[in-house]
Amino acid sequence: MSPVVAAIIVGVIALTTPSAHAQTPTAHYAAGWNMTTTIGMRYVGGAASGTVSRWGYDSSTGQYVSLNLPIMFGLCAGVWEYLSAPVDAVPEVGTVSHASSLVCPTLGAGWNIVGNPFAYPAQLPSGTTGFFWDPGTGSYQVVSAIPVGGSVWIYESDAQSLTLRNGGS
Repeated sequence: MSPVVAAIIVGVIALTTPSAHAQTPTAHYAAGWNMTTTIGMRYVGGAASGTVSRWGYDSSTGQYVSLNLPIMFGLCAGVWEYLSAPVDAVPEVGTVSHASSLVCPTLGAGWNIVGNPFAYPAQLPSGTTGFFWDPGTGSYQVVSAIPVGGSVWIYESDAQSLTLRNGGS
């Protein structure tokens, strides 16, 4: 094989092979209560046994719902998850949306927990305020994007849909 053909083949392989240095978005969960998402997050190091409790919020009744079964109830659903130890997690391939934006199902009037359906931060629409629980500070942080693997509280005065933008696209 000529050196030119070999160089072309190596170049094509380099263009189509993922970089070993590509960053995989990682969620960092602290011990205690965390606002997480219902999309598939794979715990790094097999620490899934650290999950003690998962709770969703039903905006139509204003009640928390126990989610101690591994169920999915919507791409944009968020949950409270109690962990007995800190753990990192990465988005599970095939469970996250790769679209540039996603219209979440209609949020109820009042408070809603909205989860990030993407493998990158989900940008909230202009004028929408998210409240993210930071277990490190023990307080809510006002955010304009939902972190990877996270969820936020959003208040809607009327039932309406919400469009999230994929921060990685």
